[in-house]
Amino acid sequence: MVESFSLTRNDAQSRYEIHVDGRLAGASVYHASGREVAFQHTDIRAEFEGEGLAAKLAEYALSDVAGQDKTAVPHCPYIAGYLRLHPEMATRVRWP
Repeated sequence: MVESFSLTRNDAQSRYEIHVDGRLAGASVYHASGREVAFQHTDIRAEFEGEGLAAKLAEYALSDVAGQDKTAVPHCPYIAGYLRLHPEMATRVRWP
């Protein structure tokens, strides 16, 4: 069970990242344009699957987008599914 992780927004590579013990465990790739952030793909590395990291990453990314007063556009199936399960996070969303 993963107990220690960190979450970051990497603007240079247009992705939100989750790190475990200093190692990149997964990322959610986005494309920012104006007031919208379009999520393209979310991936967790195989050795970290099943630890709930994708949900932590999605929550962080969507909270960050909302905190910037921007709108999330969920092209990524994982992000779209997360929003359907957590409608409270869907306050700033434009469905594609």
